Amino acid sequence: RSRKHGVIELLQQSCDACDIDIRSDLMKNIVLSNGNTMIRGLRQRIEKDLRQSVATTYAEVKVIAPPERRIGAWIGGSIFASLTR
Repeated sequence: RSRKHGVIELLQQSCDACDIDIRSDLMKNIVLSNGNTMIRGLRQRIEKDLRQSVATTYAEVKVIAPPERRIGAWIGGSIFASLTR
């Protein structure tokens, strides 16, 4: 039987899978992107839950949610298309 993981657990596992020297930097630079991250209060909720989950391991947790994240895929595609000419 497979176990489904929540966002907080996946973020924590991803960070823990990286080199120990960069883990705290990763926790301070979590960036949300694209449409589903536009849910009101999502950034604050992820930040709060992650802080509670990793409080003893990491001194600081910061989740970044730039306002243009709704169209991030389009921006990336546009940049990529301009580079291939």
